[in-house]
Amino acid sequence: MRVQLVRVSLALAGRSVLAGLDLAAEPNEYVVILGASGSGKTTTLRVIAGLQQPDQGEVRFDGTLVHRLPPRKRGVSMVFQQDGLYPHLTIEQSIRLGMAETLPSDQIEDRLRHAASLTKITSLLGRYPDQLSGGELRRAAVAKAIARQSPVRLLDEPLSALDATSRQSLQDDLRDWHREIPGTTIHVTHDGNEAMRLADRIAVLHGGRIVQFAKPEEVYRRPAHVSAALAIGSPSINLIPARLERGRLMFESPHVRLRLTHNEADCHGVEATPGDAPRDADREVIVGVRPESLRLDPQTDGLVDADGTDGIEFDARLIEIRQGIDHRCYLRAAFDENGIHAVFAPEDEHASIRAGAMVRLWASRSQMHLFDAISGERLSNFVGPS
Repeated sequence: MRVQLVRVSLALAGRSVLAGLDLAAEPNEYVVILGASGSGKTTTLRVIAGLQQPDQGEVRFDGTLVHRLPPRKRGVSMVFQQDGLYPHLTIEQSIRLGMAETLPSDQIEDRLRHAASLTKITSLLGRYPDQLSGGELRRAAVAKAIARQSPVRLLDEPLSALDATSRQSLQDDLRDWHREIPGTTIHVTHDGNEAMRLADRIAVLHGGRIVQFAKPEEVYRRPAHVSAALAIGSPSINLIPARLERGRLMFESPHVRLRLTHNEADCHGVEATPGDAPRDADREVIVGVRPESLRLDPQTDGLVDADGTDGIEFDARLIEIRQGIDHRCYLRAAFDENGIHAVFAPEDEHASIRAGAMVRLWASRSQMHLFDAISGERLSNFVGPS
């Protein structure tokens, strides 16, 4: 089923929560809505489910207007941030109750057993919610939604507050459910890694509107908004304030500079056309460089890059360098009052570097992202990742 929100706006307690939001989830697609706390993620799900009426705009299922239909007539199942199970009923009774009004008893039995098997809670069906752990409660809530086999499934932070093992296992279960039982799944989270692992497409929500709706790799490699850049990746993308002056990129800090191999004398600026702005327009901008795009050189008198590619350099004081359990090296440094993070392969590690030493970090121009400092939008004509 195609789920579409068209120019949906909603204010709560005098505060705009959704501001002309447009979203279209295609049939059998797994869409993850990703955003910070307060960005309107849960409200969006509640509007789709019919639990919240928008002030303006439309909600359509397969082209049919449904925003005036009550929740029970929309064919939607929802896993709330809290488990939504009845404390006085066993898990089995709660799951059965969700199907009792619409299905004959033989279908109820089949769906119950299948949902319990898929979420691995068969042995827990006779227990009450207060007898389950947090991960077991989430599995039971998901099983209840699976058993209904609704064409539209809404998941509100279903993995929050779970330990890493439970989270990964339940992620697998959610993808299995989506693959085995046809339906459109819309999943809300603030966790970029979770979104990258689960989504067919990610909708990044900021300020009550979708600022990017694309495949996970596109959001990572070419973020359309600074909030999309921040939402994906750990450590987060490095953001450096700068200014475009007559189409040339300038940095305030003497510890940041552009290195142009075709014109060494011109190493403090680069020709760039910011979106549709006039070439001579001045504006404040933000340069983004992902930690894994940076390379480390312990020497301050040479380039890291051997093939002469244009790039950006940082001279910074090392705070710490360590190896993670993923065998990558994590570096944290600082210049002026700005922190900067880098992630690189073990073979790039320089064991002789100690905290307090000056280091040079470098990334190629193709790994730089340029955003308008006021709107946060990507300046599309800047030479960046493609």
